[in-house]
Amino acid sequence: MKTPPKKKTSVKTKKSAPVAPTPDTSSRTLGPIEALLHEAEQEPDRGVLDDCLGVIRTLRGKDFSFREIASWLSARGIEANHNAVYRVYMNNLTRDEAMEESVRQDEEKLKAEALQQ
Repeated sequence: MKTPPKKKTSVKTKKSAPVAPTPDTSSRTLGPIEALLHEAEQEPDRGVLDDCLGVIRTLRGKDFSFREIASWLSARGIEANHNAVYRVYMNNLTRDEAMEESVRQDEEKLKAEALQQ
């Protein structure tokens, strides 16, 4: 038996929408970037804490914690947090001073643990 010939089917293709040209970004204003720049300019200078290194060292020598030093500076109009104070202090120590500070911090941790028990 012969099989009847297959019918040819046509495949319909969808016409794609025309592609819009890519806009020229060089003529676009930089509003959001300018806003970010303005916001960055409003941030406090980190060098201010570097200028306070003598104060930080003096207070640290009087057994102030880094949180207490940050609070002390903030109360006097210098924006600071304990992490920033710690970094400034630690980054400006000599090798021997850093070793002494490490021992001091270990002792402070032991005291804090003893108080919690």
